[in-house]
Amino acid sequence: MFGGVISSCLTRAQFLMDHGHEVSLVCRGYPDWDQPFVHKGVSVYPTRPKDFKLGKLWERQYLHPLLPHYMAKAVDRLATERGVDLLEINDSFPAQKMDRVIAKHDLWVAHSIQGTAFLHPGLPPKVKKASMQWETKVAKMSDMSFPLSNYLASAFRPYVDDSRVRVIYNPIPAAFRDYRRQPLQLDSSQPLKLLFMARMDSGKRILKLIEAIGRLPYPSRVRLKAVGQGDELAAARRLVGELGLRSVIEFTGDYVYGTDAVLAEYDQADLVVNPTAMEGFSLAILECMGTRTPQLVTDLPPNVEALGIEYPLYFGVDNVEQLASQLWKVVENRSLLSVSADLMTRRASLFTPEACFSPMVDALLELEQGKIDRRLRVAA
Repeated sequence: MFGGVISSCLTRAQFLMDHGHEVSLVCRGYPDWDQPFVHKGVSVYPTRPKDFKLGKLWERQYLHPLLPHYMAKAVDRLATERGVDLLEINDSFPAQKMDRVIAKHDLWVAHSIQGTAFLHPGLPPKVKKASMQWETKVAKMSDMSFPLSNYLASAFRPYVDDSRVRVIYNPIPAAFRDYRRQPLQLDSSQPLKLLFMARMDSGKRILKLIEAIGRLPYPSRVRLKAVGQGDELAAARRLVGELGLRSVIEFTGDYVYGTDAVLAEYDQADLVVNPTAMEGFSLAILECMGTRTPQLVTDLPPNVEALGIEYPLYFGVDNVEQLASQLWKVVENRSLLSVSADLMTRRASLFTPEACFSPMVDALLELEQGKIDRRLRVAA
């Protein structure tokens, strides 16, 4: 599967289907996802502008101005041919062209942003305007940090009744929750095995991580495996050469696809390092939580919300000195790995499918039972 959002949507879809609902997923296209297909009973409709060539730039297509138009067309076709009762819009970008589709078919709408679902018969104009401004700002400032659910819920409460707000988190994928990884390497005489596995763009801050390793008293006491592609891969390789870290840092130059391959990467790592400056709700954190693989991560609100304020391995965004300090603490005191893994295990019960998706199921039942009024979208 590609990306935390798609993985979460497919998991949620499966959970809703288990509760008797029929689910279709309209998403952006990915390599080899050119035509509709069925995934474990979920009808998946990948969409992308016809003039947009994927290649190595498939991850950038969300910036294409025509993508919302094609997604709206796909939803309209689905609603016409098969019928749709509830449309969940995962973020605001594809919502831009949904007005007429929602009005035409009188759809109930759930608007999900960064883990919070706002369930209502249509987005009031002020909500839509605020949401559009937020997403436009994010698109223009790809480095900005994302607040998460509780912040957004409070920000939207002037427009949405509390009874129609459900906080819905991503779940730990079952394959990761049930996996038993190799024991953590606690022998401080051995190099600490670090893993960076993400897109190498400016938001993920691979260059900051390399700089931090260069500041360690003895960089040779760590080994970093950097998995991924992106615009900053060439710059990252140059920086490694300039800092004399070629014996310390390895680049695979490619992505890892498939659950088994991702699990194998975690299995070989002592510590995952995630210096991201922008995050919604990190599936990587949940994967590490499921496998008890410690993660050193930025102290963005969504990361703290997932791991808890007591988790010891945070550092500030772009704070290279703090990142280097935290790395060195783990190098010298490997017991921090066990402490972090234990804290992750205690949080894992918050992120089962039942805990995450039951609020959405409850809301659907309320809708079916007539406890929430259904009306034509006023904004349209």
